Amino acid sequence: MKDGRPENTHPLNCGAYQDRIPLFESFLRFAEALARCSPAAAHRTGCVLVSFNLERVLGAGFSGGAASARGIAGNARSRDSHLHAEEHALLIAGAVEKDKVMFVTEAPCRLCAVRAINSGVSHVYYRTASARGRKGLELLRRAGKAVIHYPRWRPRGAGPHPPGLVAGRLPASMTLPEAYQRFAEALALRSTDGSQKVGCVVVSADLERVLGVGYNGGAAGMNDRDFIPVDRSGYVHAEENALLKAGAIEKDKVMFLTHTPCVMCAKRAINSGVMRVHCRQPNQRGDAMGLELLRQAGKQVVWWQGEPRRLRR
Repeated sequence: MKDGRPENTHPLNCGAYQDRIPLFESFLRFAEALARCSPAAAHRTGCVLVSFNLERVLGAGFSGGAASARGIAGNARSRDSHLHAEEHALLIAGAVEKDKVMFVTEAPCRLCAVRAINSGVSHVYYRTASARGRKGLELLRRAGKAVIHYPRWRPRGAGPHPPGLVAGRLPASMTLPEAYQRFAEALALRSTDGSQKVGCVVVSADLERVLGVGYNGGAAGMNDRDFIPVDRSGYVHAEENALLKAGAIEKDKVMFLTHTPCVMCAKRAINSGVMRVHCRQPNQRGDAMGLELLRQAGKQVVWWQGEPRRLRR
């Protein structure tokens, strides 16, 4: 198995071991970041639903109330009124597409297991399981669903963490933009580019839906290095990979990047309807024309400096 775990029998995991972060781990790290966005006092969970081919994020959510509502002060039952993360994600994803893959920080309760079954989920990956989660797992197995306990993946090699990418534990609480930025960081770790690893996440203007994700790399499932001149990387950029999935129909999209875009990717972002770009650091090739072009086009550029709450301690 590519991730070194025989219990993970997903077809896309079959093959020789790869000492790079699996997509399964990238999605679970996104779910963990989403859990830190939850306002719930207990069972702060995150959930991500993706297509069976792991190429599209269909829904993502965390345990919480209505997006635009506030809890009623003094309501003794307010702690019980939160939607579960799975329900939130399933509401966004819908039930049209079958054989969805679910990534959750905590195994689903029995009712959320029923929701997952009825909405066409085929695989469930989870970090931990509480007493209520074990009942949900039992139901999923009885329904013939693949259930995989997925502890945090760690590479077998002892190489250094790529420079500039976030390492270490998540802060106690996060905003949704910070969660998307962390997701971009996790995607970047999948890149096979030895000079610069870049991750990109494109979301809707209201930050509710993930429209496309990507990292810099070659053609999916192919080794095309024999066709590429030695003086060129030959990689499709992370922004282009994400925008290819997001499309240009929906306007006012928001892009989260680990590095600033090159001038060509800035043009792609402008023409595909991106209105705001969040980035963490300058790209290592020193190309600043992308940012200048975005600003000339009236797009907003936001620098992400990590979680200020932690930095002020």
